[in-house]
Amino acid sequence: MKKSIPLAFVFTFLFFFSYAQDYSKMPDKLKVFIDCSNTRCDIRFIRTEINLVDFMLDRVASDVHILVTKQRTGSGGSKYQLIFFG
Repeated sequence: MKKSIPLAFVFTFLFFFSYAQDYSKMPDKLKVFIDCSNTRCDIRFIRTEINLVDFMLDRVASDVHILVTKQRTGSGGSKYQLIFFG
């Protein structure tokens, strides 16, 4: 009986500290560059609505390069394609 009390205390102590998290090291946001120079896209609207990533002005400094292309369809509409690099 005497051995079970310290053993229970040790297991309880290890249980509480095994789930501790270090919030000082939060992961950095993903750096994204959107290239829609050939299409008409509202980059200001995209930047205000998507706040989970950091938008970059230089494609070399970014983690992901998104190329937006536009193509006319036979019915008179438009087809947009997003190509992700990185």
